Amino acid sequence: MATITTTTTTTMTMTTKVFSSVELVLMLLSMYTYVTRDIRTAVMFLLEIVFGYEPATRTFGRKPTVHEVRTLFEPLSALALCHSAEYTLEEIQTETDALAMVSGILHPVLIRLSPAEFAEIHNKADDAVDIMLYTPLSELQHLVSQWASDARSNTKLDNWLEWSRTYLHPGETDIKPVVNNVTGYSTFSVIG
Repeated sequence: MATITTTTTTTMTMTTKVFSSVELVLMLLSMYTYVTRDIRTAVMFLLEIVFGYEPATRTFGRKPTVHEVRTLFEPLSALALCHSAEYTLEEIQTETDALAMVSGILHPVLIRLSPAEFAEIHNKADDAVDIMLYTPLSELQHLVSQWASDARSNTKLDNWLEWSRTYLHPGETDIKPVVNNVTGYSTFSVIG
């Protein structure tokens, strides 16, 4: 009786999914302690600005207006604080001022995205818009919490982790948003 030996070789291919428009909005929302209507509106505004961003020249095709930035000032200034930039409402007087604030919020994120990720953000724009418009706030908050939890263990989100760690004090390991009791918007405290 003959014995036949068979060897099977399995090749496993790891595919890294690129950052999408849904992940972009969830990442921006994760910088707040909780999601409110104003915060959702501010992130939708930023998403619209991102859709007009030209990565090759690092310029915004769709420029924010003074009125838009002043109207959304509270949630935008909370995001700016995440990047160690402080603005006052009185400082937003010109289109240049408005663009400077929005650029200060978005550039640290956008400069880390690959051309494939920009393409994915544009290709899946409707998915992000649908989530932002039609998902109840409580469910959106759950999605944000889940995204932030997953981001800490997902290698494709290393850019987000790198960004979040960039804004820590030396020797600290993580950031946790904390609600400012006066404004209701978050600032960040450091967890060691």
